[in-house]
Amino acid sequence: MVGVGLWRVMAQLPHRPLRRQTWRLGYPLIRLVHAPAEPSDITLVDQTLKIASLITAFRSRGHFVAALDPLGRTLGRLVEGNDGAEYAEPENARDLFELLKDYPSLNLDAVGLKGVDPNKRYYLGDHLRMSRATQLFWTVNEVVALLRGSYCGTTTVEHEHVVSQPGKDWIRLMVERPLARSLFLPSFQRRILYHLLYADHFERFLATKFQAAKRFGIEGCESLIPGLFALIEHAAENGIKAIELGMSHRGRLNVLHTILSKPLGSIITEFKNAGDHLQVGDVKYHLGTRGALSFNDKTIQISLLPNPSHLEAVDPVVLGKTRAKQFFTGDTKRSQNLGLLLHGDAAFSGLGLAAEVMQLSDLPQYTTGGTIHVIVNNQIGFTTDPKLARSSPHPSDVAKGVGAPIFHCNGDDPEGVAHCCRLAVEWRQKFQTDVVVDLVCYRRHGHNEQDDPRATQPLTYQKILNHPTTLQLYSQKLIYEGIVTQDDLDKWVDDVDAKFEAEYAAADSYAPTLHEWLASNWQGEALGSSSSKRYIQPTGLDLESLRIVGCAISTPPAEFNLHPDVANLLKSRAQMMETGTGIDWAMAEALAMGSLLMHADPMRGQTVEKNPHFPVRLSGQDCERGTFNQRHSVLYDQSTAKRYIPLNNISPGRQAEFVVCNSNLSEAAILGFEYGFSLENENALVLWEAQFGDFTNNAQSMIDNFIASGEEKWMTPTGLVLLLPHGYDGQGPEHSSARLERFLQLCNDDPDNLPGFGPQHKLQMEAGFAAADKDGKGYLTRADLKAVMKGVSSERVETLLQELDFGQADRIERRDWDVFMAQWMRRNAEKDHNLCVVNITTPANYFHLLRRQMNRPYSKPVVVMSPKYLLHHKPCVSRLTDMATGTYFRRVIADGDAADNLRNTIDLLPRKEIRSILICSGKIFYLLSNARRSRKMRHVAIVRLEQIAPFPFDRVASIINRYPNAQLRWVQEEPKNMGAWAYVQPRLATALRELCRGREHTDVRFIGRATSATTATGSFQVHQMEMKAIINAAFELKENEVQETQSARRATITAV
Repeated sequence: MVGVGLWRVMAQLPHRPLRRQTWRLGYPLIRLVHAPAEPSDITLVDQTLKIASLITAFRSRGHFVAALDPLGRTLGRLVEGNDGAEYAEPENARDLFELLKDYPSLNLDAVGLKGVDPNKRYYLGDHLRMSRATQLFWTVNEVVALLRGSYCGTTTVEHEHVVSQPGKDWIRLMVERPLARSLFLPSFQRRILYHLLYADHFERFLATKFQAAKRFGIEGCESLIPGLFALIEHAAENGIKAIELGMSHRGRLNVLHTILSKPLGSIITEFKNAGDHLQVGDVKYHLGTRGALSFNDKTIQISLLPNPSHLEAVDPVVLGKTRAKQFFTGDTKRSQNLGLLLHGDAAFSGLGLAAEVMQLSDLPQYTTGGTIHVIVNNQIGFTTDPKLARSSPHPSDVAKGVGAPIFHCNGDDPEGVAHCCRLAVEWRQKFQTDVVVDLVCYRRHGHNEQDDPRATQPLTYQKILNHPTTLQLYSQKLIYEGIVTQDDLDKWVDDVDAKFEAEYAAADSYAPTLHEWLASNWQGEALGSSSSKRYIQPTGLDLESLRIVGCAISTPPAEFNLHPDVANLLKSRAQMMETGTGIDWAMAEALAMGSLLMHADPMRGQTVEKNPHFPVRLSGQDCERGTFNQRHSVLYDQSTAKRYIPLNNISPGRQAEFVVCNSNLSEAAILGFEYGFSLENENALVLWEAQFGDFTNNAQSMIDNFIASGEEKWMTPTGLVLLLPHGYDGQGPEHSSARLERFLQLCNDDPDNLPGFGPQHKLQMEAGFAAADKDGKGYLTRADLKAVMKGVSSERVETLLQELDFGQADRIERRDWDVFMAQWMRRNAEKDHNLCVVNITTPANYFHLLRRQMNRPYSKPVVVMSPKYLLHHKPCVSRLTDMATGTYFRRVIADGDAADNLRNTIDLLPRKEIRSILICSGKIFYLLSNARRSRKMRHVAIVRLEQIAPFPFDRVASIINRYPNAQLRWVQEEPKNMGAWAYVQPRLATALRELCRGREHTDVRFIGRATSATTATGSFQVHQMEMKAIINAAFELKENEVQETQSARRATITAV
């Protein structure tokens, strides 16, 4: 009704122009003007507006009618079958299609310009000022000619979705000019032709020599190679010094050899399956390499990362490695290191990881300053047509979500491909955001060379069969233009073919080297020249250093307005430092990270060798505060919202950088990113924390294909730490288990043989004892042992002796020698294992674990079943002295050990009177310990398996041997078909058989939940009953002492 009243008021106003806006009833009145007197004025305005709309139509929808398909079809939805292998008329640009279909004759009716003189000039003002700054009046013919050439040829661009107005203006400036594509010098055109010829004949050569082999060739998209050369050269000219490259298998061999100069002899050797001494664990079209290209005085380093068959999985790894390279080289402007990703069309649009990766493009701690994406658009996915593979016209439409401009180009126009690639580089360097090049091509063969695609795409492949190659088309063009002659072309062909044949003939004697394919340069250096700066160092630290770190991170800045809860937390941490007691999980973590950050202090006698420093990076969902409100690594002023990071203010200027960042809601992309970051430099502690442990389900391909197996497949070790909250607290199936069993299944340690106890190792141990016992007395002294351990410091030998409970005894019997050497060999053998899995129970041990990651000379991924309940559980604390000099990471903790944080809670019977040993891991220890104390079960010993994998055979056996009359039970929270039981059971049997004399046939009983399809119950009441049943079964209470429901009975244990 208000609106109606407003119009009534307006109707009563005099019909003259209003000089100002009048406000009535809260609404602005519309400014009224007299209608034009002359009808011709209306016609002129109408026609001008329609021409302006036509300009907008070309810019926003011209790509729909561009000549992008090398097979001569217009864009739209492919129709296969009786209707022919043609595209329908573009639904979203039918007006432009009708306008241009008989060009240069124009159907102006289609765009509402019926009867308009195409040669009449119209004032367009700023609409086309980007193209010709001085031209304000345009004819329809001129507008169409310009915009047709800019947006409807063999190259085009989508940019109307770009958020930045300067970005839109720049693109229009680059593409809306008649001579934009004719600036290539003849010398550049000759180079394009040569690269095209080389790529074409490389595929022909492999097809001839290895007819039965899969090579996933590039035929149909050979213009990718000159396009990449143009991109890399222009990147070097624009200040890029290094490129991290990721791509799938199609065309990979061609890129490896043609772009990165991987020796053809090496590729041939891989085809022949020769040179097995350097074969690792993957097929030839998954391997990576490094190379360098020089252009005039510019050199650019290129690293192609290895990748699995899982398409797009390598994307976040490339970005993480690029970000790490920027971090370690000080490239804060992100102008010298570039991420380059090559995608398939079906994968880019169909797999969610591509979209997840693009969402990282503008996040402060994940951006790389823009990634260049090149889509090798085969217009097919295996056997699936585009109409069945995506719901969008182009595979590149995914990129519109982040405002990335999209350059489309026809693969049969190699100059257009090169032009688009160069524009992509300029955009990236100028605007520091992602950009896409959609290279529309075709696949001349099937998914692989042994696949016949005619069974599913008969008409399309009839077109392809009759279609000339890109090399034929472009060579004819340049011959016609007089840029090359047929003689030039013939000589190039002869030279290239002769080169290939020569390398093939010499391939049998070819000796490949490790450096030819290592993608991560620090690994290449470490393996090739042993230049790693990391040494085995004690994880314990002097108390003064610990207090310096602890006091600094517990002290906020002056006049910093903290949240009351955070202020209390810092006071609590300061008290921990003052008393040296009550150190909880989060404080131990902060002490470990802070101590790793600190530079060596010469004033305190510290050296770089013994006190190295390392940057620390922690990321994950809500990791700044911590999912469970435990960490608070970033403080916020409650008045100004100013951030303060205590770990970056321990000793400003004399410490490495601590980076902590809340990630976006992606597991696969973020975990892949952090994995890539960890590959670049071993001298950084990189951690990824899941919000809940089972959220790693969304990143399983990263775990299986990269983290667990990357070192064995590609020799790309990583020291990445995964923090996965795990524990049964009654929160339901999706918030209880981090799927411990899956990680243990991925571990490569042998359940049936002890590390260091093979036949050859036993001979070495016997020979070593004989050599050390020079006088034949039948035992060794400490001095004998230290003398035989050449190159090993006395301190390290003493640390090992203390860990093995040798005490201060000087006499070492033969059996002790065997245990000692098994331990020594185990420590050296641990570097051969692929994964470390821990379920830690004390803050001090977590402290040592984190420091151990950086204080040993090799990198291994560590999976931490991190706690939830224990983060705030009062008994789960440590003393500062538990982290002091002389302490270390405990793989196993037994009652009464120095690392036992509950050692005075019960007075156990003498060891020979112990009747039961409960072996467990993680949070359930505290439930068992509490039940033992409250029920006065003095005859029960509890052993904590802190490191589950690699399995600590020797340490477990040593503890079992303390209690010769005890039965063994394995206790866990998880169902029997989950958790650690399946992993632990055969390894316990091996330890008993090989290391516990007289106990070879001892049975180990399982105690835990019954087998289940789901990880946990959704009922808190049932959860409590299940836990009560487990505790009672562990201590063998009589059944009439336990009140059970039917649900709880199903949770009780079965004997094994």
